[in-house]
Amino acid sequence: MFTDDEATAVVLGLVAARAAGPATSTTATATESALAKISRVLPAAVRDRVTAVQDTLGLTRPTRTGEVPPTEVVLTLASAARRRQRVHLTYAGRGGERSERDLDPYGLVVDRGRWYVTGHDHRRDEVRTFRVDRIAAVTPTGAGFEPPADFDPVARVSESLARVPWAHEVEVVLDAPLADVRRRVPATLATLAEADGGVVLTMRAERLDGAALMLAGLGWPFEVRRPAELRAEVRALGVALQSYAGRGA
Repeated sequence: MFTDDEATAVVLGLVAARAAGPATSTTATATESALAKISRVLPAAVRDRVTAVQDTLGLTRPTRTGEVPPTEVVLTLASAARRRQRVHLTYAGRGGERSERDLDPYGLVVDRGRWYVTGHDHRRDEVRTFRVDRIAAVTPTGAGFEPPADFDPVARVSESLARVPWAHEVEVVLDAPLADVRRRVPATLATLAEADGGVVLTMRAERLDGAALMLAGLGWPFEVRRPAELRAEVRALGVALQSYAGRGA
């Protein structure tokens, strides 16, 4: 038999898997059945906290599931978001440096298997997004809050991830309708704006050869605005593809 902590961890994994969009109706039915069975045997207090996760969890897009962060952190954040209760975080930044901050959690979001919480960070006095797996400790403060009207945690996390600093900032103009581009390019990857005769796509990339490959894979003509080095990578990709086409001919 599972301990309460083990059962809770399994339930959180199933919740994330369900949110990720099972590939078949059979898988979906099995997930729902397992979730219902395990939830029924959880103590009432634990079951209520797990339900809070289901009520507050968002997903950027159907994608793979990943490892669920520590269950106590997830449950505390979800309960605080549902009850609109401020929490105190001990957070480890990208370089490992730790900070203490108070957060009004507006919602939990999973993107490509990674969990995030977004809300008003009182240390910076602005809405921020934090990786849940970097939260070392979280405790309710007892203070309440009211989230902004019509706040969308999924949209906010998507915008935050699209602005993550990388080595290069890329801007191109796609010769395609905005609606079509939005269906192909996730908000976590790039920001899109309609322009005369096309769509301005702005994104950040660690490698320009990867950016060239992604843009070519979209299948629409495009004009490189910046950086100039991206043009060379696009040309190199074209030469490589031509050489591949000649193999075996």
